[in-house]
Amino acid sequence: MRVTGGRLRTALLIVPLGLAMTACAASGSSGGGSDTVKVGVISSQTGTYSVQSADFRDGLEAGLNYLTKGTNTVDGHKIEVTYANDTGQAPVGIAKAKAMIASGAKFLTGITDSSIAIPVAQQAVQNNIIYLPGGSASYQLTGVNPLVFGNANKNGSQIFQKLLGGGDLSKKKLAYVGQDYAYGQDTYTSLKVPLEQVHVTSTKHLLPMSTTNFTAVAAQIKAEKPDYIYSSWAGAGTDQLFAALRAQGVFDTSQFIGYLITRNTYASIGQALGPKGVENALFSLYYYPGFSGNAEEKFLMTWAAQHKHQVEYDDPTGWNAAAMIVHAIQAGGTDDTKKMAASLDDYTWTSPQGEVTMRAADHAELTPQFAVKLAKGAGDTWTPQLVKAYTSKEMATAVTDPIKR
Repeated sequence: MRVTGGRLRTALLIVPLGLAMTACAASGSSGGGSDTVKVGVISSQTGTYSVQSADFRDGLEAGLNYLTKGTNTVDGHKIEVTYANDTGQAPVGIAKAKAMIASGAKFLTGITDSSIAIPVAQQAVQNNIIYLPGGSASYQLTGVNPLVFGNANKNGSQIFQKLLGGGDLSKKKLAYVGQDYAYGQDTYTSLKVPLEQVHVTSTKHLLPMSTTNFTAVAAQIKAEKPDYIYSSWAGAGTDQLFAALRAQGVFDTSQFIGYLITRNTYASIGQALGPKGVENALFSLYYYPGFSGNAEEKFLMTWAAQHKHQVEYDDPTGWNAAAMIVHAIQAGGTDDTKKMAASLDDYTWTSPQGEVTMRAADHAELTPQFAVKLAKGAGDTWTPQLVKAYTSKEMATAVTDPIKR
């Protein structure tokens, strides 16, 4: 995903974790010495995707607190987390990454914007840093290097095969609409191959991210008469896209499938799809609150309530990053990042989502997924209703880009 705009934050923040947290300026500070493990979190603190940035941070801090029993220390090594705002711009994100690397960071994580994640991952590899790409779901980060790990959902192609249902799909057609940049392009590429395997014909419509008038593309899609419409469009323009498709009557004949992301978008999506569109629509959800009911989820919920935060799908993403950081220190020490990274191969842990595995072959993170419908409640409230839950093992895709070691 990508975020644009926002003001650059001039100072990095070092935040000690605990139930009572404070922030202080970190520029030029010496840090915690040889017994300190530094983690750099780069995210879009301002702009359209600032919600995801806050969610990732909440999950990361909750996970570190839970996994270290409130000490933020692993085997005598203090974990020091530094935050920086990439403002949705690759040059800014790269500059922040370089500054964190220069200050001694062992881990970089948190990036949602794929156009920033990819070059920052390159910086991490060049400097022998472990890279956990936060919310970025670019498939270009899978199978890259032993130091680069997928820390976002890489199971999209698998879940959408399941959403399409069983039976003979050989005469079915799917129209894809996405933003014309790394995330949108990667999403279609990852979707196209498994669709071809079940003989579903697909067409793609990649549009500039600044698009707000979707009348023309809606007319094109209507003329194609697809059985399914899938959109990975995120942020500005989403409502206009759905409204244009609805105005053309596309949802009268085509089933919509897509992701649900943050709660503040549920109402606008439901309203834009219209009664018939939302009734037939199926969505994939990365995290279904309350489903696992495990100790990790209960802690996350309590933590979020204490910090007046509403848990979203990127909270577990942050938690998963925390789990990998803690395990890498426990199993690999702190001196050799390659050894630390190797300890994460095929590592399985319990997340608020359920069981999660970091697959060794390509460093794709295998997570549970949830098929849901969107239902209108009282007033303007909309909530997801569970159709079917899939375990991380059920969501495992084929290894197409193995790491060259």
